[in-house]
Amino acid sequence: MAFKTKLSVLCIAISALAAAGCNDSSTSSSTAGAGQTTPTAPQLNSYSFIDEPVKGLYYKSENSAGCTDESGTYSVVEGESVSFYIGKCDESNKATLSDENLIQIGFVPQPSSITTPYDLKVGNINNNADPITIATILKSFNRGSDATSLDLTGLKFNNNGENVTNYLQALINDPAADRTTVLKKELLDKVKLANRDSNMNFKHDDFIPEATVQSELQSTLEKVSVNTAFSASDLSDKYLILADDLVLHLDQAFNQSTRDYYSVEGEGEVFAKSAEESGAVQTWGILSKPFGTDGDKGKAGHLYLMFGPAERMNNFTLNPVNISGHEWTVLVDDFSNPPKPDMRKIVTGVKLDSLSKLDGKYKSKLSAEFDYKFEITVDSSTLTIKQPNSKGDNGVGTIISDQTIDTASVSLEKSYVKLDGEVLDFTIIPTKSDASEIVLMHTNVDNLTSLIGYLVKE
Repeated sequence: MAFKTKLSVLCIAISALAAAGCNDSSTSSSTAGAGQTTPTAPQLNSYSFIDEPVKGLYYKSENSAGCTDESGTYSVVEGESVSFYIGKCDESNKATLSDENLIQIGFVPQPSSITTPYDLKVGNINNNADPITIATILKSFNRGSDATSLDLTGLKFNNNGENVTNYLQALINDPAADRTTVLKKELLDKVKLANRDSNMNFKHDDFIPEATVQSELQSTLEKVSVNTAFSASDLSDKYLILADDLVLHLDQAFNQSTRDYYSVEGEGEVFAKSAEESGAVQTWGILSKPFGTDGDKGKAGHLYLMFGPAERMNNFTLNPVNISGHEWTVLVDDFSNPPKPDMRKIVTGVKLDSLSKLDGKYKSKLSAEFDYKFEITVDSSTLTIKQPNSKGDNGVGTIISDQTIDTASVSLEKSYVKLDGEVLDFTIIPTKSDASEIVLMHTNVDNLTSLIGYLVKE
């Protein structure tokens, strides 16, 4: 199993560059009269929306709204959910256009220093937007003259007898839809007719091809990732979910690498749906200097990984674009010649604040292939795992029902939960803070750990 193949099934909803947003403005209380003060206005932080820098996106949060400037900058309160739209900002970049012209391209649960189409959600927090669809729309509607940025000001989608808002919104809201059935030259021509009274010209006569969009996005992220690097704390004792059926556990880091090309290194394990694909992480190491010819295979701060079955080892490096949360944006270099870095998402575990969040019914995320279900019941002192439909799969077999575990000593200090049962031990890796998605593994009496699967709450 090549890692490149496994990565292709990842849900791609990549988070943004890991850097803190800088303070944009702050206010303090002022005296309104004797014994009275005016409330302190929320402090706004500045962030950037990057495809290339995008001007003319309308953004809205609980405490702030406006249009992104020529650098793609938007200002909101840290931690607030932010929604993004096209069709609201006029040619002066003021939010004056009618809401009947508005198209939401998605939202982020909280902003990152750099926000990209890979960060956007649609509908709910668990539904990732299709970043290529979003980027294709943004790039193809560009009316700016600067080759290094996008200008979406003044765009009208419901004007002059033309209305394409429903077509575009329906496409954006359905990430699984075939974009090529909607993003056709005929639709772009309708948008041009809707904007025929504008003084601004469109740069493109048709929607940009997918390969071009991907290449341009990758180039942009490579440029903004130069100041991001992995640290030992990012990786040591972490589970990395590379695909729905492929999980790596990186063991605790060695104190310091004895080899001069790593700053720190460790080993680990590979868990896959079949025993043939499982194996060891022979090496994980943070590069301390350029790797390959002039750093073409990795640079200082990138992660080198070698893992897999003994006869089929995978070797590659990960360039960290955003590793600030539990959904990492990375560029993967599999050492092909010439180098072809591939932009992907890696999911890590999140800490739970309460075991009770695990309470509920789960089904396999790969239900079309592995039709099994689990129930987790949590009370004041125990956690019970059972499999009501008694269905296993080729890699695991039927799980013994009604495994009840004393939770008195269960720790929530890590981004995974270890459960010691009388017959089987379990490892649960929550990938959502509400435990709506988890990775479940079990260890048998022979101390062999198997991946059960990626589960979602029903």
